[in-house]
Amino acid sequence: MNDETFQPPNDIAPLIGALYAACDMFLMDDTCMLRKGRRLGTTGINSDDRPSALLCSLLSTDEGEKSPEKPAKARKRGSIEGEALMAFKDNQFRLHFRMNADTFEMLCSVLAHHVKENPSRGRKPVPLDRKVLMCLWFLGSQGESIRTIAKTFDVCESSASVILDSIIKALNNLKTMVIQWPSAADINDIVQGFFNISAFPNVFGIMATTHIPILTPKDHPEVFVNRKKCHTIVLQTICDHTMKFTDCYTGWPGSVHDSVVLCESDIFREIENNTAHYFPEEDVHLLGAVAYPLKKWLVTPYLEDENYLLPGHQEYNRRLTETRLIAQHAFTLLRGRWKRLKFVGMTRTALIPNVIMACCVLHNFCLSHEEEFKDFVNGEPLPDDDGFPSPTPSYPDDEAGRLKREAIMAYISNN
Repeated sequence: MNDETFQPPNDIAPLIGALYAACDMFLMDDTCMLRKGRRLGTTGINSDDRPSALLCSLLSTDEGEKSPEKPAKARKRGSIEGEALMAFKDNQFRLHFRMNADTFEMLCSVLAHHVKENPSRGRKPVPLDRKVLMCLWFLGSQGESIRTIAKTFDVCESSASVILDSIIKALNNLKTMVIQWPSAADINDIVQGFFNISAFPNVFGIMATTHIPILTPKDHPEVFVNRKKCHTIVLQTICDHTMKFTDCYTGWPGSVHDSVVLCESDIFREIENNTAHYFPEEDVHLLGAVAYPLKKWLVTPYLEDENYLLPGHQEYNRRLTETRLIAQHAFTLLRGRWKRLKFVGMTRTALIPNVIMACCVLHNFCLSHEEEFKDFVNGEPLPDDDGFPSPTPSYPDDEAGRLKREAIMAYISNN
């Protein structure tokens, strides 16, 4: 995993020295010793790495600092002021931290109730907004090491590791608030939204899996090898027509079949035990790949094997496949915004599910507060894994599911 060295634009490079001086009263004591701490990943560091001009400006807290246009207002020591964030063009902030400045401020407000302050041992505590910036930088970059991030933000490497761990845990604590099953009042909008894609009736969500590439684990690496011979961890999601996740489940190694992951998930057991709660209208359902068992609430394609499919079956499969593409677009956006998921180079495999879930939480949070996302998906390919399904599901279909699929196929054939 290679470090990504920031190269400041030529027009602001001469200002770096002055900005460093402005940062002095904010930055943590640079004499703190690097201690062995929990790391989310390590790689080498380029001796020419420099904190970015963006970060230096964000961290400026010199109360006597003067602007060429007007005197700067006095700022509270030890915090990143909202006006300092706003001083940057939103697209520049968005490029580095993967969301708009307004969304960032809302995120900090929510996280303030979930982040515990660690003892500083005599050093100035790191403000929450700065911690969140570090985490967004980490999750939004591909392959940048903890060591590089620590140097960029002028904190000890061990402190950076602790900070990232605390924010990622806090984001996981937001899961039930940010990733929610739709209410009965949402049914009509969701069903209509999916119907507008390819005229497939009564779709309430898309069940899909994707594989997150990881470093070769030290323990039992063979169980993480998927059908494409890559070491991965499985992420199972359900999404609505807007690409928001309504359920997320992760942690299983890449060799495990999609149907096994599904049947071991909390959402599967809860739906099986109380279907009416999750599907208050009996005719609505999820769409899934052929790897999943066919259920009354989970509709899958007709298996294209040696048996000849009639035109009605083919049209059913075509519409289902087109409708399911929304899940692949959601995965593309997830990876495009939070590039860490393209390859999670963490040596501690047990921590990876928390990183994946934190990205899913941020995915929903951003979709809830921002309308524009095309800049994160332009040029990004659609995932081609689709869960790497086996030719046939590992669990049998049920009769109610077969009858419902036939009824849907008949409807499609006549419409």
